[in-house]
Amino acid sequence: MEFKTTKKVKELEKKAEEALQQIHDKKYALELEDDGYDTAGSYGISFCGKDCCVMFREMGQTVK
Repeated sequence: MEFKTTKKVKELEKKAEEALQQIHDKKYALELEDDGYDTAGSYGISFCGKDCCVMFREMGQTVK
């Protein structure tokens, strides 16, 4: 999981995508893969006050 914040509601999706990209770029799931897990996922979560956006990506899915 990676969390991001923003001051603009219209940026929630962008920030959640950035969180997923950070998980991919920094290889947060590498240890799980090395341990033999074949099902895992990443959550990118962004907040703007009380509003939020949650995105999920399965391990191994292509990142744009």
